[in-house]
Amino acid sequence: MVETVQILDLFLQGFSDFWWAPFIGVFFWWLNSARTKGRVGEWAVQSKLGAGLDSSTYTVLQDVTLPTARGTTQIDHIVLSPFGIFVIETKNWSGALYGSLDQAKWTQAFGRGKKVSVQNPFRQNYAHVKAVVRSVGIRGVHRIVYLYDLEDNDGKNPQGILHAGVPG
Repeated sequence: MVETVQILDLFLQGFSDFWWAPFIGVFFWWLNSARTKGRVGEWAVQSKLGAGLDSSTYTVLQDVTLPTARGTTQIDHIVLSPFGIFVIETKNWSGALYGSLDQAKWTQAFGRGKKVSVQNPFRQNYAHVKAVVRSVGIRGVHRIVYLYDLEDNDGKNPQGILHAGVPG
């Protein structure tokens, strides 16, 4: 019985020295969550749009919600310019992507053979463009899908992906 008490005392003493460890674990879980990674990608693109476009010529709207036939849709970025309206969908995805523009789902592959199915962001962006066209009543709205921090994948990513990081 004495040994059990001594072991318990050592455990509690060790725990009191590292009381902060669970908080570090929660922080890293939050940092690697899909939601946080998505927000980081959106913020990076928002920063570049704000810094790179003259505000007297361009209006940049962020996180816009518009009505659709099925409810609402959230659009990451809309740029109003003399050249038209640009609807930008941002994804902060890692790994490699496999698919084509006409497929509803793509495959996202990670190291060690892990693969997941993801929605084709070009289709998602098309729905956003349709919502903008319905809301403002004009045609000529341009689609842009920006995949932030995606691996190059030796040029084998789906057609239409032109850049894999925020340009400097």
